[in-house]
Amino acid sequence: MSIASEDIVICLSCGIRLRQPLDLSNESKLPNLFLTNQGAGPYCFKCVNQPNEPSITMEAEKLIHGERRDDYGDMDESFQNIADVWSAILTARTNCDSNLISKGLVALMMTGLKLVREANKHKRDNLVDVCGYALCLSEMHDDDKHN
Repeated sequence: MSIASEDIVICLSCGIRLRQPLDLSNESKLPNLFLTNQGAGPYCFKCVNQPNEPSITMEAEKLIHGERRDDYGDMDESFQNIADVWSAILTARTNCDSNLISKGLVALMMTGLKLVREANKHKRDNLVDVCGYALCLSEMHDDDKHN
């Protein structure tokens, strides 16, 4: 992995931006950042010291196939219901077509919401949700290919 000292480096586990600039002149410090028992990095020191904490992608996958499904029901049905409500609101406000929003567009728009929140203030939950919405969108596309 070739990283220049001015590059933005993000921890692969929690998504936090690592402090800059990196001191690349002392390679003895790099193994703590880049080669951990979690595999190739970079990882922040918190994630290096707590290797059992799941990555944001693992947490997102667990949520969308477990807790979120239990709380909100089937993903396709839930996203379609949101699309229907958003389309109805837009139709009432704009007098346009009633099928403006698709369930895939719901996933994209919710991803956008989480990106805006993350740009304002870092919270792990924002990044977990971005990954979760991306996984949902991917599964929707996979389902569409098989139907």
